[in-house]
Amino acid sequence: MAIFSRRNIARALLANRKFLTKKQLRQHVAHLNGIDEIRRVTAEWELMLLNALDKVGTVVHEPQVSGPTRIDAQFIHETGTALIEITSVSDRGLDEANPIGQLSEELMRRVQEAGLDPNHFSLDVEGNFHELRLGGPRARLYMPQSHQFAEQIFTDAFYRFLEEARASGIPCTFRPSLVEKQGVIISFKPKQTFFSCGHLDYTVPFAVDDNPVHFRLSEKAEQLERTQSQEWKGIVICDGGSSVLRRQGRRGMDFGADDIISAFLARNDSIAFVLTIVVASDHSGRLGPDHLTVVSKSYLSQRHPDAAPLVQFLQVNLCANLPTPETTPINAYSLDDHGKSFYGGGRMAGTTIQISARTVLEVLSGQTSQGNYIRDNQMFSAQFDRFLREGRLLEQVSVESCQNRDDDWIVFRFSETDPAIGKFSRGRSERQSA
Repeated sequence: MAIFSRRNIARALLANRKFLTKKQLRQHVAHLNGIDEIRRVTAEWELMLLNALDKVGTVVHEPQVSGPTRIDAQFIHETGTALIEITSVSDRGLDEANPIGQLSEELMRRVQEAGLDPNHFSLDVEGNFHELRLGGPRARLYMPQSHQFAEQIFTDAFYRFLEEARASGIPCTFRPSLVEKQGVIISFKPKQTFFSCGHLDYTVPFAVDDNPVHFRLSEKAEQLERTQSQEWKGIVICDGGSSVLRRQGRRGMDFGADDIISAFLARNDSIAFVLTIVVASDHSGRLGPDHLTVVSKSYLSQRHPDAAPLVQFLQVNLCANLPTPETTPINAYSLDDHGKSFYGGGRMAGTTIQISARTVLEVLSGQTSQGNYIRDNQMFSAQFDRFLREGRLLEQVSVESCQNRDDDWIVFRFSETDPAIGKFSRGRSERQSA
């Protein structure tokens, strides 16, 4: 899966051929098709932003510059010329250090294998809450690493806890005896109707120079400084699933993206600007990608005030020339090479039914079983059944193409009652003359 529709990505690949060499194009395709999830997302952002830059100015990909390095783009516009590095940032390293997601999945799996309902269980993991302060240590959870789960959590004592829960049917709690601080609490709550998980937010930064956003900016700044060029230098840092990139700091308590990027620019004389690009939701709860949009924010170094017109131009025009996101960066880390399907969506009106064209193909090919389709799409299945029982046959089938999405709609139009499968009648004209 990808952040943008795969059809839009394919169009960008074709359009970028005018300024990419064959070798550069092969590299982009290799990264997009690769198994390195972070490289895939970063390559997607780079490809789409190069395409957006090309729509509003002149782009030179990996220009010849002095110094032993390669730069993503030289952007030329009437407001100025800049060397730009494009990158993405995620919470992947923080998630690996605090594998609460893996522990939740493993707990639910083992509970289910034991014949119990995971919805009656909760997981709580304590952390170093009392140590947290500005300039202090990172937030962290008191839990083992994933390879230690079996040895430290899912022990014989855990299974005795499950047996106690099954036998008694009353609330009970299990606290594993961990090697270090004991912070994992697993509870059985028979009246609970959904699995719950509580923990300290370990992504909150308490130092401006010890967080994923700062690390990524510093890496790209070193790369730009090695060019020894006098042109403006800027970094576009994109949303790869980063909590830090989208959060606002609480004054005197912790830091947000504004604090981190402002501190970075204050310490790096050669960087003229930073642009952030994130995928934001309007929290409307609407299905599909309609609630998603791409949002940009610019940060101008006080040492380079003359770059302001260019930076303002980029902030306004980059997002305006990107397509609507299909999904969030977190969901884009799936290695599935199929774009988002309309499975489960559709519309019914009068004698027509509209459903996912890909779903129809998958059911006809056997990739999706008829039973699973009926289970997940009961309203549509019931409508098909109703039309059939009424003696209606297909009158017309058409496809509504969605070129900016990764699926299309197939529309079934049904006839009036057909004697081929329905009861005989005198017909309307005969009834009227009788």
